[in-house]
Amino acid sequence: MTPGLIGLAALGVYAVALVGLRLVRTPSAGLVGVDGGGPVRAQRSLVGALHAALGRRLEPLIRRTMTEGSRRRLEHWLDAAGRPDRWGIADVIRAKGGDTGICVLLGIGAMTLHPLLGPVMVVYGYLRRDLQLRSAARRRQAQIERDLPDYLDILGVTVQAGLKFRGALRRVGEQFDSPVAEEFRIALQQLDVGASRRAAFEGLRDRNDSPSLNRFVGALLQSEELGAPLTDAMASIARDMRKVFSQNVRRDAAKAAPKVTLVATVLLMPGAALLLIGGLLIGGDIQLGGLFGG
Repeated sequence: MTPGLIGLAALGVYAVALVGLRLVRTPSAGLVGVDGGGPVRAQRSLVGALHAALGRRLEPLIRRTMTEGSRRRLEHWLDAAGRPDRWGIADVIRAKGGDTGICVLLGIGAMTLHPLLGPVMVVYGYLRRDLQLRSAARRRQAQIERDLPDYLDILGVTVQAGLKFRGALRRVGEQFDSPVAEEFRIALQQLDVGASRRAAFEGLRDRNDSPSLNRFVGALLQSEELGAPLTDAMASIARDMRKVFSQNVRRDAAKAAPKVTLVATVLLMPGAALLLIGGLLIGGDIQLGGLFGG
């Protein structure tokens, strides 16, 4: 390794040490802060300021490396995750730039340990925000799948009590604090500004990956076209969703059993083997020195 690279690595390690000292003195400071369309965050830490500066510098480069398909995928993940912190695609790209820049600096120091650690750090920094968004989207969609049957049951009872469908949606949405209620509130806001019912609920379906929500929107639009009662469809969808959820739970439990057995075997077998072999050696009065020619 050249002396120049060693000097850069040492400088990087020194900078990381200074950042750690600063964070110890300011434990309440945010670690990562990005300027964008979301809420303004206090950036009192050195890492947050560096992350924001690198994000602004590298945003054009990161934008050029992304294809149109990857941008659409990020937009969909943002919608499926519920737009955390009211972020848009520009905020995510800026955050990707900040993550990549930070990991480049850390990768220079990591290359002193192994040459491959630098590229690995850069790739991780570039993909870190994508992985976080995708994980958040999956968690939120799973919660929608769990909460939608209860939401539909209460909505069906409210409609049967005499409220119109739009008023029932608004009333039930005020009582629920879940991603399902958030999605229906967004659809109601679109209806309030003049969007058609079909456009609002098709947007609701496109924002999410929930099969049950997709079925409900399809039944809603079909009932609107054919004039069929919606309450029966909601009750049927809720029953089917609970049945599918119970089947998924049993399937996950069946998949978990071999994993638990494997972990228990790996952890317990070495200790049990040592106890068994030790007991045989002690009980048989076997001298290990004689076995090895000692």
